[in-house]
Parts: sequence; structure tokens; C-alpha cells
Amino acid sequence: MEIEVAKLQAAASASSCQEALEREQKALKDVQSWDTQRSMLLEELASEKQKAAELQRKVGKAKRSYNQIKMLWKRERVTMEKFLAQAASIRKERECREAAGKVEEDKFKLNAEKDMQKCGQEILKS
Repeated sequence: MEIEVAKLQAAASASSCQEALEREQKALKDVQSWDTQRSMLLEELASEKQKAAELQRKVGKAKRSYNQIKMLWKRERVTMEKFLAQAASIRKERECREAAGKVEEDKFKLNAEKDMQKCGQEILKS
């Protein structure tokens, strides 16, 4: 009877040991799987960090380009405003000269008319 109890205990112990061994093997497989997954995630993280750094570099380059274009545009606008002011000044000066020329022309015509009338009266007197 003791042998049978010992055999039963040995069988139970062997079964328990087998179950423990299976749990340990499953745990090892899980750990290996997690290690593989962790490695893949670390690689993906490194790749994403590299992409983020590249995007940051591109953003910086784009900002510098934008600022350069903005400054160029401002300089061109200032230059255009100067040219427009200069053109307006030239136009105003031309208009003033034309007006002064018209006044001189009208004065000349008036003097010519007076001289003609004077000559006409002198002719009539003689």
C-alpha cells in the first residue's frame, strides 16, 4: 500500500513537474516573443526618430526659405513704391510744365492779338 501511495505521489509529482515544465517553456517562448517584439519596436522607434529629425530639418529649411523670400518681397515692394513715387513726381512735374507752357502760349497769343489789333488800327489811321 505504501508503494502504491508512493507511486501515486510520484505520478502526481511527475505530472506537476511536467505541468511546471510546460509553463516554464511557454513563459520562455513568451519572453522570446516579447524580446523579438521589443527589438522590432525599438527599430521602429529609431526609424521614426530619424524621420522626425529629417522632418525637423526640412521644416527649418522651409522656414529659412520663407524668411528669405519674405525679405526679398519686402525689398521689391519698397523699390516698387520708390519707383511709383518717382513716376508720380515726374508726372506732376510734367503737368506743371505743361500748365506753365499753356500759360505762356496763351500769353503769347494774347500779345499777338494785341499787336494785330494795334497794327490794324494804325493801318486804319493812315
